[in-house]
Parts: sequence; structure tokens; C-alpha cells
Amino acid sequence: MWNPIRRRRERREAHLLERQAFRAAKRLAREDLMVLGEDVAGLALPPEASQEVREHHRFALEGYDRARGMLDAADSTDDVDRLDEVLQLARWELAAVRALEAGEPLPPRRGPCFFNPQHGPAVARLDWAPPHGSSRRVEVCRGCELRVETGADPAHREVRVGDRYVPWWQAPSAAHFTSMPLAESVEHGPLVTAALTEARIHASLAGISITVRG
Repeated sequence: MWNPIRRRRERREAHLLERQAFRAAKRLAREDLMVLGEDVAGLALPPEASQEVREHHRFALEGYDRARGMLDAADSTDDVDRLDEVLQLARWELAAVRALEAGEPLPPRRGPCFFNPQHGPAVARLDWAPPHGSSRRVEVCRGCELRVETGADPAHREVRVGDRYVPWWQAPSAAHFTSMPLAESVEHGPLVTAALTEARIHASLAGISITVRG
């Protein structure tokens, strides 16, 4: 039976969740942009660098500048999704510079590392299972691939739940005792997905502060 009061409350809650997710996404984007800026600044080209290397480096710089402007203007999670795409492209350009300077072929154009997009583009797909979980196929950066192959823990982006940090992909299980759904009907990029995870846990665990770190 249609209930106008309940419907208004649901719309209000959905709006509040969206705004909270946006604030979290913008904070994460700012952190990712800072890491990208440090990576760009730390990649000094030798005088003998080829024209191709210099072009990729220029594209990375332009991507960073563009993302910085988009961050200032962002007003929704959709805006942050578009910013995230620019960050991913800039990270690929940096990976291309490093590969060419090392005499290696250009990296494949894949999505970001599953464990933490700040790591840059994925270079491999592998089967990985979280503790007490089922195996899944994920795309990972070279560093995380080596860590998984040697039995070490990947360097995750983490979400704070209460007084502890957990990997962002594990965070939904922390709200298993609530009835609040965690699945989204709209697909988002990895940055907004992490922010939505934070916002939903914050809403389901009222009174517990949630923060995300790279």
C-alpha cells in the first residue's frame, strides 16, 4: 500500500546518503589527486628522453591539471566518476613513461588496481580469495600481483569501521546485521564505489565515525 509519508522519508534518506557519499568521494578524490601529483612531480625525465616518453609525460601532467579543475567544480558523485576516469588515464600515462624508460612495451589499457586505484593501472588478472571468502577474478597492479603470489597481503584502500580499519571490499560485511542494502543499481567507478561503501556503513552504524584512507 502506497504510503506518502514513508515515501518522503525514503527520498529524504536517499538524498542524505547521496550527499554523504559525494562528500566522501570528493575527499577520496582529493587524496588520489595528491598522490598523482606527487608521482608526476617525482618522475623527472632525463635529457635524452624520447619524444614518445615526453608526450606521455605531458599527457599525465595535463590529466593532473584537468582533474584538479574538475575536483574544484565537482558537485555530485557523477562529477567524481568523470574525475576518476581522468585520474585513471593520467595514471596510465605515467605507467607508460615508466615502461618506455625501462625499455618495456606500453602497459595494457586496463582498469585500476582492484586493491587500491592509487597503485595505477592493472597489469594482470588473477584469482584471489579474501580470508574465509570465495575466489574471484580481479585486476591488479604489478606490486599487488607479486604480493599475492608470495602470500603477502595486498596494500588495500581501507575503510574505518568503528575502532578498526578493514579493506574497502570487506567493509559491507561489517554491516551484515542491518537490513540496509549495499548493492547499487547504478555502476560507479572505484572511487565512488568506495565512498558509497563508507556512506552506507555510516548510515547503518549510526553514531560510528567512518573514514577512508588510501
